[in-house]
Amino acid sequence: MRKKSLIVFLILVFAFSGLSFAKSKTVIPKVVMLGIGAKNPTLDESRFPHLNFYYTPGLVSKAQVSSNVKALAALSGIAKETFEGEPKLLADIWNEKGEVFMLFDNQSVCATLGYNILQQDDILKRLCADRKSLADNFKLYVKKGKTAKPAKKAMKLKKSDFMVGHKFPNFQVSDPSGNITNINTVLSGQPTLVILFQLSPDLDINEAKKSQAEASGKAFAKAMLAGAAGGKATGLFEQIEGQLFGYDAREK
Repeated sequence: MRKKSLIVFLILVFAFSGLSFAKSKTVIPKVVMLGIGAKNPTLDESRFPHLNFYYTPGLVSKAQVSSNVKALAALSGIAKETFEGEPKLLADIWNEKGEVFMLFDNQSVCATLGYNILQQDDILKRLCADRKSLADNFKLYVKKGKTAKPAKKAMKLKKSDFMVGHKFPNFQVSDPSGNITNINTVLSGQPTLVILFQLSPDLDINEAKKSQAEASGKAFAKAMLAGAAGGKATGLFEQIEGQLFGYDAREK
């Protein structure tokens, strides 16, 4: 398979594989997409009306590489960008654990967590660290209003359920418009599902949609890689919109 065809194929795979749009009968919490690092300026968050996007611009990538390498890292799922800065805890979580999702109760205490929410076709069947499905935990902490038992011991990041029983420290986040708030305000008062993601601001994820009439070689490859990396991220958002809220967020 030629290089151009392979890259186009990757974009299609990430854009359309496994999409589901059946509205869930389960009571769904507030969903926060927490971006590691600064906002990607080419991502249009308004396409995903049920998701609340926040970013952590105080976290800076350690990767001193080209945007092409960053795109390949995002696509591979093997390598990922690592970060430093503030909030340090969130950088440590991302660097150590990667794509974590955390369910917080109505007191902003982490009730349960899990990894790679799209690893299963049905998001609600995804098992959490407590061996219960997301659907079962939604019933407990969202529908029934159960509260998590606060942890008596300090957090240990090496544990699979490291955040359970703990609150986030009160770090600052920014919304897509650049307005600053803090994570306690974001989580305050209602059960919230927080999903970590990362999309490098160096990537123009819309570049692949622009006219490629004069693009060839490296320019074409760069555009396609950026588009594929963006497709992986937006595919995550589309799946969450489709499966949890019954909303088709795909571009028309």
